[in-house]
Amino acid sequence: DNATGFTGGSLTVASVSGLNVTMTGWSGTWADGKRVSIVRAGRPYLVPTTGPLTGGNTFTMAATPRVTFAAGDVISYNSVTLQGWLENADALLEEVQSRGVCDGMTFRIKEQF
Repeated sequence: DNATGFTGGSLTVASVSGLNVTMTGWSGTWADGKRVSIVRAGRPYLVPTTGPLTGGNTFTMAATPRVTFAAGDVISYNSVTLQGWLENADALLEEVQSRGVCDGMTFRIKEQF
């Protein structure tokens, strides 16, 4: 889910209209289908997106979110914040202990909220 691109400082929601989120502070190259996280009321929410930016700074959420985002909510682009429970924590810990973290790993996070 890496994307070259965001070179600015803080990103925030400027406005939301339907599934379209307009950002302030954007500067960079958008990756179609990028996942972002948006912090609403102190809680981070993972937001899959679809398609290119429109108007230079508006992205489309892939589905209706469980919460209503508003102007001023913080957006993370290259460092998406997840908060939840690691579902296969024991197996992942054993794998890290036996192989280290040199290779890629797959793990599942169950959303907390």
